[in-house]
Amino acid sequence: MNIEAIKHAIKMSKKVYDFWIPDSSYISLLIHIAIGIDMLLNNQEIELPIEELKLLQTYKEYVLAKEI
Repeated sequence: MNIEAIKHAIKMSKKVYDFWIPDSSYISLLIHIAIGIDMLLNNQEIELPIEELKLLQTYKEYVLAKEI
């Protein structure tokens, strides 16, 4: 996994969507994305109840996360 590629994706999204993220949240986001990618690469499912997913999809952060 290329952590630098994830950092670059976050950086580009920050430029496109013009948002600010505290350092602690940036690190958390980076770790969560890396864990998610690792799970997917190892054919592990990421399960989330459909109701929770639908709620998350209503947030603007969901669009940013999807873009990254």
